Amino acid sequence: MRTYVTFLTPEKFVAYGQRPDAKIIGGTVFAETSDDLKKALATASGGAEIAHLTISLPEGLTTDDEMFCRIVATELKNRGLNPAATPWVAVRHHDTKCHHIHAAVVQRTWSGRSIPFRTSKDLSDRNEDLLREAVGLPLFPRFNESGSPQLVPPSPGRRRKSELASRVYHVLQKIFRHEQPQDIEHLQSALKMGWGTVS
Repeated sequence: MRTYVTFLTPEKFVAYGQRPDAKIIGGTVFAETSDDLKKALATASGGAEIAHLTISLPEGLTTDDEMFCRIVATELKNRGLNPAATPWVAVRHHDTKCHHIHAAVVQRTWSGRSIPFRTSKDLSDRNEDLLREAVGLPLFPRFNESGSPQLVPPSPGRRRKSELASRVYHVLQKIFRHEQPQDIEHLQSALKMGWGTVS
């Protein structure tokens, strides 16, 4: 369920996405033909590169077009973008064993405001957990480049609307990544070490 992101021109996205089995399944950019889609994305982006998202379900799982579009909208929300105000389109492929889609996301709103697509590892890790949770898939421990386990407590964004909840989330993220407490006493000790305050 991890979203893979690259950046390319509207022309290259259309050339890659519009295979014989491809099907436009939704979004806020409307087009009937490949040429229409290329022109619409180029106009919306002002000729700049767009974000190319690839989202795949685990092999053996499937879903309908509406759910795939909801997954894309959720991914955009989790990256701080408004799906209704952002030009995007999703294309579904059936040429591999796993069901997947490709989405083009313009890096500015319909009104022309620039909205760079954020791709940090921490953000991508968090979004993957949120998407897996949303479709009922199990979460799994993270691993850093050195191979040592990195425990990241899942915390859905919808439950972090208050400033206090947001502070608690960020402090616990730091502690579990760097300290990985084994019990409550260890956690309390880590809280006193200066990772941040939650009061």
